[in-house]
Amino acid sequence: IINDEDEIADMIKIMAQMFRMALSDTTPCYRIKNDIEYAEKFIALQNIRLPDMFYMEVRLDDKIEEASVIPLIIQPLVENSIEHGYRGGNIPLHMILSGKIVEGNDISITLQDDGKGMEMEQIAQIESLLSATVKAKLKLDQNESGNSIGMRNILERIQLYYGERYYVRIVRRDETGALVEVRIP
Repeated sequence: IINDEDEIADMIKIMAQMFRMALSDTTPCYRIKNDIEYAEKFIALQNIRLPDMFYMEVRLDDKIEEASVIPLIIQPLVENSIEHGYRGGNIPLHMILSGKIVEGNDISITLQDDGKGMEMEQIAQIESLLSATVKAKLKLDQNESGNSIGMRNILERIQLYYGERYYVRIVRRDETGALVEVRIP
């Protein structure tokens, strides 16, 4: 601030807010709305790096936003969308976060983007990694690339906390973008 480096000051402020949210144990119950707020801060950081390239529209009703959830489910999905979907150049990436209550009290959260999509072999590789359950205790191999670590981490934490019937899956991944679904109770 003293050196008139407003962009750097903004980045530090956003990161400090993210650290506070991630490390705080004062919130008795972490809610989906807290996870959305964290993801929005991540997007704000990315938009400092690449101005006005990333947008997320949230389409969740209040009942879903107030639902309790384990932390850091949405932000890694957003990060994957930006990392693998952003086309570059002056083409912004739009994401839609939506959710609905399904099968009684389960919640289906989806993140859809209009990014570049993926090849079928990449999809098969990710699905293979995601199909390994927590019981299999799949460990990272030294030679394994960093692809899908975020999605696998979400899946493992969801299944450890909520049970094996809950999941993260790629619903669609083509030239019109991606659609990823998370199912939690």
